[in-house]
Amino acid sequence: MIGFEGRDRESLIRFLGGKSAEELLSAFNDWFVPSTVDGTYLTGQPECLYKTGRIHPVDCIIGFNSSEGVGFLSDDVDTRAKAEDVIEKLIKNNFFRGHSRLIIDRIMRSVKAEYLCSENHLRDVSNFYADVNFVAPSLQQAQYHSGKGQTYIYEFDHRPFFAQSPSWVRSKHGDEILYVFGFPFLRSLPYIWPEKEQMLSKLVMKYWANFARTGNPNGQDGTLKLWPQFKPESPCYMKIDCTTSESRRIEELRPNRIYLLNHTVPRMIEENYEKSKY
Repeated sequence: MIGFEGRDRESLIRFLGGKSAEELLSAFNDWFVPSTVDGTYLTGQPECLYKTGRIHPVDCIIGFNSSEGVGFLSDDVDTRAKAEDVIEKLIKNNFFRGHSRLIIDRIMRSVKAEYLCSENHLRDVSNFYADVNFVAPSLQQAQYHSGKGQTYIYEFDHRPFFAQSPSWVRSKHGDEILYVFGFPFLRSLPYIWPEKEQMLSKLVMKYWANFARTGNPNGQDGTLKLWPQFKPESPCYMKIDCTTSESRRIEELRPNRIYLLNHTVPRMIEENYEKSKY
């Protein structure tokens, strides 16, 4: 991405030392990691495999956190102009790479109109990053997978007690792992976790353990709030936090933003493709 062609650590250090901070930040916004179709692990592009039903009939939990985009972006997105610049780079270089300038411009206008709607510019851009990278693909995957096996969706929405991030940040990428693996009960950590954090960890571990044993997170003893199975005709998800863990309808989850990414934008791309054939 920035032209390094060496093979050893020393030459890499010299090369990076000759680059400005602006060059390194610009390169960070121009990464792209495509899937590799090797014929064995992946016999086709994942989306095509899902659309054609060529997936294993296994039970599945799919989830995301409420502030997934935080931590992936520079904290200095403090003006509308910077927010627009970051979104343009993400659209052109990452998420919609390879499309024509015409369709890229249409996507940009739609995304800016939907997401850049407050004075908290970093939050707006983080929301876009989270939705396009985690939330929208997860919901799309659930739609496809639910026809093959029991499918359960969650949104983890708890802010850890030790969080140092801005007050609007809830659960960042990876925060749920602490509770899935019982970190609140580890004595080797340098602080004592509050009781509510321990109770949340017990709740999460029980759901996950039930699923690992039976393919259903609810278990047999009826002690947990019902986590409904995701079905296209009744799409629900489980919102997990310390106080109000409960099932909700998918329609309550960022409806306009998700509809834009999973329906409007694909339709734009398809229409542009059809026009280009003539």
